[in-house]
Amino acid sequence: MLFLYRFNRLPTMLVLLSLAAITSFAEPPFTVEPDWHIRFGFDAKQNIYGFAAGMDMDHDGLKEFAAIGRDAGKDDIFLFEATGNDSYELVWSSKRLGNAVLESGALAVGDSDGDGNLEIVVGDNDEAHESDCVLIFEYDPALNGGQLGEDNPPINPSVILEVGSLIDPTKDSLPNSVIVGDLDDDGKGEVIIGSKADTNGLIIYESTGDNSYGEPLVPDLGIGVADLTDVFDFDNDGEMEIAVHYRTQEISIFSWDGGGDLSEEAYLLNLAGASDQGRIDAGDLDGNGTLEVIVAYSQPTYAIFVIDSPAPNVYEVDDEAGLFVTGDRPDVLTYINTTGDDHGSIVFGYDVGDDEEIFITDHVGGMGSFTGSDFTAKRVLVDVSEEPEGLAYAGQSGTLDGDGFVDLIFGMRSASAGEGEGDEDLYVVEYTGASVDPLNPVELWMLHN
Repeated sequence: MLFLYRFNRLPTMLVLLSLAAITSFAEPPFTVEPDWHIRFGFDAKQNIYGFAAGMDMDHDGLKEFAAIGRDAGKDDIFLFEATGNDSYELVWSSKRLGNAVLESGALAVGDSDGDGNLEIVVGDNDEAHESDCVLIFEYDPALNGGQLGEDNPPINPSVILEVGSLIDPTKDSLPNSVIVGDLDDDGKGEVIIGSKADTNGLIIYESTGDNSYGEPLVPDLGIGVADLTDVFDFDNDGEMEIAVHYRTQEISIFSWDGGGDLSEEAYLLNLAGASDQGRIDAGDLDGNGTLEVIVAYSQPTYAIFVIDSPAPNVYEVDDEAGLFVTGDRPDVLTYINTTGDDHGSIVFGYDVGDDEEIFITDHVGGMGSFTGSDFTAKRVLVDVSEEPEGLAYAGQSGTLDGDGFVDLIFGMRSASAGEGEGDEDLYVVEYTGASVDPLNPVELWMLHN
């Protein structure tokens, strides 16, 4: 989940001063449904393509979110920290190394080498392809008094993991997705890379210690990867799995014992058609303790599907036609739960002609049932001024700014103007209709009643 360019950074202190001036929005460029409220906005001056949210890198009790942008000659990686209730600051930024146009938000944050420090992991690509790689920027508790800042993490990556030279340096091997997780559940983390490459689009680097990784596993999938889920035990069999969304719009679910090739627990073929824009996420939609895989297909029909696991190594698509046809390519997708009750929701967004919108649909059916009738009709959550590109949800304990309300972060891509000239902003939107903090309960009524 990383990218870079040259190491000429943004003037961070100037940006911090400009951020301090952002306190209110008299005329926001979009409308927000009741009980979703704008809490923070930032003009990135470049398209925002991905987020990672909810970590505390410097262990100071304040949570952060990372973002990556895309703009010719800029291509920044941002790190924002919550400094109080509904207050955020840009505390760090760097450039990606490559010189090719990005197509996805390959970004993650995690402790991939097991040394107790979190890293920002970013996909990077180059027009010559052999330099396609993943960059790792590690927080250093010995720098800057242990606080995040202009040079912490250091702006030069601590590790660069190869992608292009592992496949075919003459082919485009853009990292479309990056995950940090422990797929083989051995206590050592892995960096898992989904590449656009026509062949062998999955690459796994396992940690061998502080800032070091072993020889990569490159399984012979024969297909490029559009997106990956995080690592979960989807079927409650005691083994960790990852769901892979191929560029051909097919899905595989893999487990791994760490000693050889991946084990394919499921393969689902629904809609064929090459596209880098397929999206995938996971969440407990029906509250039964088992996570479902949520898929946004991009071609030839735009639709949302849910894959559930009723038994170990058994995966099903309840509605083969999809929950509903979305109407256009779903560029962003995430699972959310606003109230902490048994039912989750799916949030997705796309550009529909002159209308750019982020939608929400709630699961209201019974446990283990995921047909179109088990979900509310899709509704507009946010009517944005530009095409939505990045989307993240922070609803874990304490939430992003610690006030107990869940937060949704999204970015916008300027499609109607040149890069850097349109409404290329990122926003934090908070749902105040319910609290996830049981010690400070708020009226727990569902959004959209």
